[in-house]
Amino acid sequence: MIIRRLILAAVLFLVFGFWLLAYFCHGDAGFQAGDHISAFSIKLDITTVGYPAILGVPAVLLGTLLLLVAAITSLVAELRAVLSQKKGTG
Repeated sequence: MIIRRLILAAVLFLVFGFWLLAYFCHGDAGFQAGDHISAFSIKLDITTVGYPAILGVPAVLLGTLLLLVAAITSLVAELRAVLSQKKGTG
């Protein structure tokens, strides 16, 4: 139950953070192609200023941390279930 809540909170923080950073950004994007593979390039120049930058970056970091905690919690729960099944059948 707690794993679902962690994943939900992580997704909400990630979506909110990326939305803030993307919606309020100003910038330019470009793509160049050439005759050799080394001549292909892509350029992204984006800037987010003010409160969206102050709130967006920590929201993305917190969402990433919560997603990592949810993954570790899920792994521990699965390992605990597998180990308890082995002890019960032995």
